[in-house]
Amino acid sequence: MQKLINLMAVIGFTVSGATVGVATWGYMNRETFVQQLVETLCMQLEPLLQESIKKTLPTQTVLPPTTGPAVPFKIGK
Repeated sequence: MQKLINLMAVIGFTVSGATVGVATWGYMNRETFVQQLVETLCMQLEPLLQESIKKTLPTQTVLPPTTGPAVPFKIGK
């Protein structure tokens, strides 16, 4: 019975140590993880956004040949 309890204690210590080790490693490398995530998202979203903008904009923009006067600023009431 004592061997079983000792084995469970060793397994628990190993799991706890591994958890602390992995958490520390992840905390120390969090900036790298965030940078990789941002780069991956930008690479995936860029073509989607370009296609969406192309669909949203009209195919040919017609500008007026002349424009009107500037709108004056209203100072005060």
